[in-house]
Amino acid sequence: MEEAEIALSGRRKTLIIGAGAGGLLGALFFGGYTAASIWICASASSCSANWLPFILVPAIGLPVSVLAGAVVAIAFRRFYELVRV
Repeated sequence: MEEAEIALSGRRKTLIIGAGAGGLLGALFFGGYTAASIWICASASSCSANWLPFILVPAIGLPVSVLAGAVVAIAFRRFYELVRV
């Protein structure tokens, strides 16, 4: 493999690992958010008639966390390439 192909392969691997880590952390966070929302609503004497926020927040937050994880992983990799000795 040429050096450019190795670098591209490393970047792709970093992107996949970062997206996976962001997705995992996002799923844990928004899964907890959803579970807490259901728990609070189930224990309240009157619950909101509209469930849209409980579904919309995780539906938007999970893809954003995947994207953020990938961006942070790429930024860390570039920083590592910049300062490695």
